[in-house]
Amino acid sequence: AGAQLEALYPVSAILDGVGLNMTVMSYRDHMDFGIIADRDQVDDTWVLLERTREALDELEQVYVGRTKRPRARAGA
Repeated sequence: AGAQLEALYPVSAILDGVGLNMTVMSYRDHMDFGIIADRDQVDDTWVLLERTREALDELEQVYVGRTKRPRARAGA
């Protein structure tokens, strides 16, 4: 009906014995990450998210030779 999807917020579950779940969904020209963690096993998921973002920027620069792109707004 003409509506445009702006972002996906993938969410999954932590099962017994699993301390971290990263779910990745792609749509058009971007990827969206959902990180769910057991706080007793993973201290700070924001650090994990930031390092993942830096690694993807580095991969993009090496693989496609692009310069840094503007950051998408942070999700919930």
